[in-house]
Amino acid sequence: MSDLIAPFERLDFSEVAEQERLRKAKQDRLDEHGEWYTPRHIFESLGVVFDLDPAASPLKRSPALKHYTREQDGLARPWDGFVWLSPPRSGNVETSAWMNRMHRHGNGIMLWKSTTDTRAFHDYPADAYFFFRGRVKFLESSTLLPLDNSTSASALYLYGGKAIQTVVDAVVLHGQIGMLVMNTMAPSAMEFPPLIEFKILERNNDESGAGQEVP
Repeated sequence: MSDLIAPFERLDFSEVAEQERLRKAKQDRLDEHGEWYTPRHIFESLGVVFDLDPAASPLKRSPALKHYTREQDGLARPWDGFVWLSPPRSGNVETSAWMNRMHRHGNGIMLWKSTTDTRAFHDYPADAYFFFRGRVKFLESSTLLPLDNSTSASALYLYGGKAIQTVVDAVVLHGQIGMLVMNTMAPSAMEFPPLIEFKILERNNDESGAGQEVP
């Protein structure tokens, strides 16, 4: 028995623990201000102009006709039309409020963590989800440079038929790599035949850069 235990006794987990501590500290610093900017290639792949971004950055980088910044409090203002939403990363309670509002609005695309184990994910479901292959490299707010390492995977939460069709076009026409998952309980998702999903899977299987991170 001692021969079996000995190799494990020699393992030093202090380095692993320190790396995890540094990762969490970095995440806390990034989340403190709540400003992560969406990389331009995502907007270019979607190829649409939104009617509203209710959680816009001060630079108003999203392709939307109307923007509400943090100071304007987009949660307290009316929402109209096709919405782009990338909620502030400033706390679970506020995030749930944004997800609830988007769920009730029902027309737009939200970029958020693919946290399928959270209560908000199930309480305020989207009609479909696009899970990116690899991790989205967000831009740091002060430098507009890609973050060294995004610490969680991301997904597009799709609300309404226009949102789903927009992402279908982005995959088929622009080669955005990922997995589209329909919420079979949502009427908007039921409007799309299985052939659409087959085309997306076929397009992904033809990609030569399988396994690479999203640029």
